[in-house]
Amino acid sequence: MFHIVFNIDENYIKYLAVLITSIIKNTDTTKNLYDISKNNTTGGGGHIAFMF
Repeated sequence: MFHIVFNIDENYIKYLAVLITSIIKNTDTTKNLYDISKNNTTGGGGHIAFMF
């Protein structure tokens, strides 16, 4: 699982929404952190947890 933390105020909420949408659309959920770091395409479990 990937943990992504944001620290923003109300002036940046619309930009954060675009960023989170982009992350979700462009994340390959068939890979986990180990696979990405080793350039290996096997495995699975690419869950994301957003924290504010």
